[in-house]
Amino acid sequence: MERREERENLMKMFYQMNISEDYSEAEFKEYVEANMGGECSEYFSKVYSIFFENRIEIDGKIDEYSNKWKTNRMPAVDLSILRIALTEIIYMEDIPMPVSINEAVELAKKYSTEKSSGFINGLLGKAAKNNG
Repeated sequence: MERREERENLMKMFYQMNISEDYSEAEFKEYVEANMGGECSEYFSKVYSIFFENRIEIDGKIDEYSNKWKTNRMPAVDLSILRIALTEIIYMEDIPMPVSINEAVELAKKYSTEKSSGFINGLLGKAAKNNG
């Protein structure tokens, strides 16, 4: 599976977890079993693990970098995309920041609105400046 497909699956899983408010390892395993044939890559598992361990900090950064939109008011798709990108930007130095931002914008264009892609791009641009 290509990294882009893995990000799409992560977005869908984070979306599902956000809706159910369950970010547990059991929910992770259930998603992987039901949607990925029970197998996932090291990247997929790593993004989930890092996010799970640092969710409060990551969501705090989203709140900090967004002007008026707090995580509890954001569309779940946009929030899921931002969580993946910020996990990569803050904690995964082996992934170039421009790649994380571009992939997030592309996900937003595919799964959200045109305005969402601009919002996500701007927010992640602030994050990149502060984490660069």
